[in-house]
Amino acid sequence: KIQELETVKDTLYKALNKSTQSLIVKAKRLSEIQTQYNAEKKRLEDELCAFRKANKILNEKLKKEEEKRANREEKEKQANRKKEEELKRKKEEEKVRNNVQPRNNTQWWGTSSTVFTPITCTE
Repeated sequence: KIQELETVKDTLYKALNKSTQSLIVKAKRLSEIQTQYNAEKKRLEDELCAFRKANKILNEKLKKEEEKRANREEKEKQANRKKEEELKRKKEEEKVRNNVQPRNNTQWWGTSSTVFTPITCTE
């Protein structure tokens, strides 16, 4: 009876050792995979950080370009307004010039001097 128990004990001990060895191998493999996972996670976090920095820089550049464009557009608007005002002023001057008519101030004895008198416009 003791012999049988010894045999069962040896068999169970061998199975336990085999199981323990398998468990140790699996634990090592799990540790390797966990290390790979952590390394990949760190790489991706670093890459994400780099992308965020690049995105921030690009957004700043975009904002500056939009401000430049807005300033350029405002300057163009101001220049156009000045051109329109100048054109309007020139038209007014031309209108006044066109409304000034020469008048002959010749007297009966023959002396002549031309006098310009403004004609009021009632348009």
